[in-house]
Amino acid sequence: MEYLQGTAPGVVGQQCAISSTLAWTLFGSYDIMGLTVALDRTEYFISGVFKSKSKTLLYPAQSGFTHAALRGLSPDTPKTDAEQWAAATGAGKITAITYGPQKAWLAQAACALPALIIGLALVVLLLRFICALPGVLHGAALFALALAFAWAVPHFLQTLPGWLIPGRWSDFSFWPTLWTKIMDTCNGNMK
Repeated sequence: MEYLQGTAPGVVGQQCAISSTLAWTLFGSYDIMGLTVALDRTEYFISGVFKSKSKTLLYPAQSGFTHAALRGLSPDTPKTDAEQWAAATGAGKITAITYGPQKAWLAQAACALPALIIGLALVVLLLRFICALPGVLHGAALFALALAFAWAVPHFLQTLPGWLIPGRWSDFSFWPTLWTKIMDTCNGNMK
């Protein structure tokens, strides 16, 4: 959530966070940290105001947090962001993480599979055509194809999740742990 004032409620003390719409309805202002709100005969101190069009009150349940949907996480370090959020709120150790953006990326990649197959078939036909060209045209066509490939690679890499692209391609210490990182991200398991 995007907080306009303050932070998420902690598990220590009777704290809550309220939506901007509810804050404006109740108090006529967003600058309301430290004020109290009564819910089911229990008073909660307001720790933050988050941006929302619905009239919502966020407070820790007696049993503690069980699930949380976090938005605005970095695509490169979602696991670290989630762990920092859990530590800041006092929610305890995270047992599992499910990443929505990565699953959406995999679904988009699966949807693009027919286009990829057709594209590969066209590349094979193009290579067969280039191989049939005479000497100078053959070399010029291969050079143009290499330039097109060099132009396309950075655009393709931008579509990949950040954790999949190492900062240094020659860093061989990254490659043995790549499969573990992929499985951790896809399964959402914390090790």
